[in-house]
Formats: sequence, structure tokens, C-alpha cells
Amino acid sequence: MAQAWNVLLQLWFCMLSSGTYGIAAELAASFPFFDVTGIPRRCRYKNMSIISPAEFVDKSHDVSLGYPVAYRSIVRLLALSLTGSLRPDRRDFPYDRRFCGSDHPLKHGYTMVGMLRMQNVAQLVLKVVQHGIPGGFVEAGVWRGGTCIFAKALFNLLGEVGREVHLFDAFEAMGTYGKKAERLHVDLESVKKNFELFGVQDARVKYHQGLFKETMRRFWQDYSKSDQKIAILRIDANFYDSHQDALYYLYNFVAVGGYVIFDDLFSLPDVGRVWREFRLDQNLTERIIRIDRHGGYFKKTRMVPVNFKKMRASRAEMPSWAL
Repeated sequence: MAQAWNVLLQLWFCMLSSGTYGIAAELAASFPFFDVTGIPRRCRYKNMSIISPAEFVDKSHDVSLGYPVAYRSIVRLLALSLTGSLRPDRRDFPYDRRFCGSDHPLKHGYTMVGMLRMQNVAQLVLKVVQHGIPGGFVEAGVWRGGTCIFAKALFNLLGEVGREVHLFDAFEAMGTYGKKAERLHVDLESVKKNFELFGVQDARVKYHQGLFKETMRRFWQDYSKSDQKIAILRIDANFYDSHQDALYYLYNFVAVGGYVIFDDLFSLPDVGRVWREFRLDQNLTERIIRIDRHGGYFKKTRMVPVNFKKMRASRAEMPSWAL
């Protein structure tokens, strides 16, 4: 009875987050158990209550939990700066939406990720370093590069300067983004300048420009017979095909003990769908842990070679959010 009640509650969280019962059913089938412990209540639901400036400042300290005391202020300031949260005009600053990453910080931000998902990146970087998980940080869909800048800076701060950071993006306007194409378009040179601005541009930062189906396939071909590893794979690509490409071409490189993060797992139907299909088709048993009302992640617990014969047909139609 208790287990059934737990599943019912989790399904309810899915429905509240996605706004549709159909999506909730698919998500529940995909990962019947996920952890919402520690997620601020206002970030679990679509209609969030307002977070005060004082709460925002207080909660922003959590991003550096576990880091050496001498580094905590640096980690926090990095997160605040990259999320566009170092704002002097606090009166109109959307603290609630920026905390949960539910807005577009076009003027001041280097990432659309909110403080909760930045905290997730910080904690996973710390874990892979502490536990000696090999590999670097890979992000599929980078916008202005802010999350990758954060990961690179954290690796450097922890003395892991040899770890690579890979950025996969078209770095040009995409017609499939519809009316949002120009707002989301950031060219490659601008992203490189952002890395230089934060002092983390070096030979360990690798840029892969183009469509995922081409750049990720090339990455897979180049490194499939090497010992290349990924410690953290973060996918923020919005489309079904993009997520499928990332999982099929990059999942084999994720080290056991490493992590896969989905930025929009609970807010975009296609993301939940592709994960459900990939998980079932590849016989994975990993459980999703929820970050906020948008994102989730899991820890890779065993090596399962990807069966490319299970790759699904393209779903290249424009999603409803881009219309």
C-alpha cells in the first residue's frame, strides 16, 4: 500500500510539472521512481510562489556545499555571475524564475540554467573528482557556454586541469527553433570570448560545431576505439532527435560512476519520450533523480554497450513550444 501511494504521488508530481496527463503517464512509465527530496517546493510545480531576495541570497550558498571553505565564495560568485544574478536593480529581478531556471536571462546571463541546476553541476563535478571517475564534462546544446564555463572553472579550481570540456552546438540560428531562433542563436566566436572573459579558455576546451547527427557521429568514430571517457554528460538540446543522437553516440563514453543530466526532462514531452525509449531499448536500470521542475539526472551504474539497431526513426517536426 505504501509503495502504491508513493508511485501515485510521483505521478502527481509529473502531472503538475508537465501540465498534461499524457506526458505524466509516459514519464511514470519511463522512471517510476525519482527522488524529490531537498527540492524547494516552489520549484516542483509550474505555478511557483515568489522567492524573496533574502531567500535567493541564502539559497545561493548551497551551490558550493562540499567544496573547500577557501573556494566556496568563488564557486558561489561564479554561479551568480553566469546565471545573470549579480544584478544591481534588484527591484525588478525575477528571483523566483532565475532560481529555478524558468526564464531567459538575455541581458546578463551566460546560461539559462537556474541556481538549482547550477548546484547540480557543481555537486556532480565535485563527486567525480572525489571518487576518481575518469573523463571530462560534455554538454550538448550550450547557448552562451555558461554551464561549460562553470564546469571548466570548477575542474581548474579542484586541480583537475587535465579534464576536457566538450561543447556540441550548431552555433548558428536553427530554423527548427521557429520564432525563438534568433534569441537562442549564439555564434562560436562569442562563446569562445565568454570562455576568455572568465579565464578558462585553453587547449582542453573542445568545440564541435554543426548538427549533432554529424558532429557526434564523428566524435564516436574518432574515439570509439580509444580510452576516451565522459564523467558528466549534460544534454540541453530541446528536440527528440538531438537527445537520441546524444544518447546513442555518447552514452558508451560515459564512465561507470559518471552522470547523465537532462536539462528539460520534466518540461518537454520529447525529452521524456526519448529517455523512456532509450532506457527500455538498451535495458538500462538506472533511476532518475529530480533536480527541479525541469531537469533530472542519473548515475551510470553499469556498462551496457549501446545497441545502435534500436535507434528510432527521426521525429524532425517542430515542437509546439517553438511555434
